[in-house]
Amino acid sequence: MISLIVPIKDIAVAFLSCIWGKPNMDRSGAADIPRELLWINDAPIFIDALNVARFYDAAVRPPFDEASPIKLKITDTTKKDLEAKFGLKASVGLANWLTAIASSSAEVNAEGKGVRSTTSGSESEILLAPISTPHRQLVQLAIFYLLERRQQLLFGDPGGVLEWQRTGATLSVPRPLAFIDLPKGTKFIPMAVEFTNGKVVTLFDRLLADSGERPPPYENEKKADYWRWLSTNFNQERALGVLESAATENGTRIEWIDFRVPLNDLVNTMHLHIEVAGQYSAGTFAYRMIRRGFGHGMRVVGALRDGPDVNVLGMYEK
Repeated sequence: MISLIVPIKDIAVAFLSCIWGKPNMDRSGAADIPRELLWINDAPIFIDALNVARFYDAAVRPPFDEASPIKLKITDTTKKDLEAKFGLKASVGLANWLTAIASSSAEVNAEGKGVRSTTSGSESEILLAPISTPHRQLVQLAIFYLLERRQQLLFGDPGGVLEWQRTGATLSVPRPLAFIDLPKGTKFIPMAVEFTNGKVVTLFDRLLADSGERPPPYENEKKADYWRWLSTNFNQERALGVLESAATENGTRIEWIDFRVPLNDLVNTMHLHIEVAGQYSAGTFAYRMIRRGFGHGMRVVGALRDGPDVNVLGMYEK
């Protein structure tokens, strides 16, 4: 087996050429990268550093030590599986994306070398060193799931989330890493929030209809009607105001917040749990989630649980 140790800036070319060959480029010079993966290269508007680190430790870090970094193998079977998952056209762009992840998620040593690419016949592998920055940990989690836990790496829109729930994907172990593309017009309904002073405030009971009507009492046997009322009477400005008013009353930042997101007109919903940990002012966070989310859509990556529920690890603006 031939071992190549190259500077970080050269890894993309070396790794790409030994696995898939040169990438096809469009007129702008960008490779055909599957859109499901491309947006994780953007800077997130929110990232849960603590829980990303915990997820990273549980999934990726145990094999690491200074002498033996983790090995991710790419065989012909792997490539066929990836081509089936993303389509033949995307295979070259996918290789380029994998290469970019390999180079960006390794911490460079003093000699400027941090990632090793090896090849033997049709089998290749990349060796990654442990990392400590949350965005790079999240990106490395994506490549780890892509190559090692493909069945637990999920990409979807609101309809996809419901399909995961229906088929039992939400019950799988290890927890699926889900990438969810929420379109323009998505309603982020604030339900409850805890502030950094320890006070928990319910928000769902402060959301009013245009007529001033309050939401009906929640009854388990009529929960579909309850969620339908909240969805039908959702107003982004009022929802934004409710959260900002609660923050003003408490004079502090958000520790965690829960949202309900309607996924269809029936109404089936998804629960989002976001541990903000006081990173942002309540007004900034509320604006990004509620107004920007409704006006432009949002991309969410998180640990999927039954419900469907998502513990949000990162969010990206459209």
